[in-house]
Amino acid sequence: MKISRQKVDSKSQADSRSQVDSRSQVDSKSQIKTECALKKEFIHKSVLVDEIIKIAQVAFLGVKNPFMVDCTLGLGGHTLKFLQTFENLKVYGIDKDLEVKPIIQKRLSKYSNRFNFIHTDFSNLKIVKKKADFILMDLGISSMQIDNAQRGFSYMENASLDMRMDLSQSISAAKIINEYSYADLKEIFLLNGERNASRVAENIIKYREKSPIKTTEQLVKIADISIPRNSRSGHRAKKIFQALRIVVNNELDNLKTALIQASELLNPGGVLAVIDYHSLEARIVKQFFRKLSSPAILLNLPKLPAGAQPEFELLPTVSPTEKEILANPRSASAHLRCIRKIKNAKNLVSKNGLISQKKAAGL
Repeated sequence: MKISRQKVDSKSQADSRSQVDSRSQVDSKSQIKTECALKKEFIHKSVLVDEIIKIAQVAFLGVKNPFMVDCTLGLGGHTLKFLQTFENLKVYGIDKDLEVKPIIQKRLSKYSNRFNFIHTDFSNLKIVKKKADFILMDLGISSMQIDNAQRGFSYMENASLDMRMDLSQSISAAKIINEYSYADLKEIFLLNGERNASRVAENIIKYREKSPIKTTEQLVKIADISIPRNSRSGHRAKKIFQALRIVVNNELDNLKTALIQASELLNPGGVLAVIDYHSLEARIVKQFFRKLSSPAILLNLPKLPAGAQPEFELLPTVSPTEKEILANPRSASAHLRCIRKIKNAKNLVSKNGLISQKKAAGL
């Protein structure tokens, strides 16, 4: 239910005009900063690149012309390394952010005969009709989106409250903040682990009754008055911004859908590799992988019948080294989780149709 907004008084209108003027200046500076960043070879460091390449080398053994799907292309750091390493490899790169396309076309121009860009969300992975030998998902937000203040993902700089990864979609963070009910806002923040969700939601309602909340700066101020200074380490607005970003982009539901489609797209011997950064993502990935690699759990059996084995094998989780974290602090929370489709597996589940991968995902 939408909450009506009160008419803005003359003082609020003056404040609003002032905010627009200052926001325009911020946007202009942010644009210059972004352009400079791109000129400096994207100031983006892909995470766990060497570790992923080693896993791919095993997956590609005996495959003459391997095929890979990068489901979260971003600035193409992982894909570039793959194309450089495997000379017969072909890659489909998927990204919902159309702004990366001209950057990618330039960065990967040398490999245009082995690379195709697809503008869509990875939850639409089913549009890829060719079986893959390696599928990569690097979850979360890209450095380019964080560093471009205009996109509204960062709580460190003032900008419009946007947070859309796909700028063609209608829902934005501002729409959620200004139109969602107290109960819905509280639930959004609680699910992301914000202990002060009630106070945050309450203060959002109070603030927006006086004037619409349009900028990241306004939301940060609400976080400052809602969350005690000693309640946690790190920025007080972090969980609020993360929660909004996840909802705006429907990240968790899209991940569940993408995992199912990816597992169905793999060739025998192929690997699905997922890099996650926070507990909500990790929980979904771990549960899906564990169930696919342990069908006895799904069948409520103490053990598998003789001769049967899972269709998928769970590989060890990999974390960044201290050296990588020092060179790229944003990698600190990353975990690489992989599952491999077993060649010639006698799979009781698939053979008898007792369960589906969709059930494995808990959907």
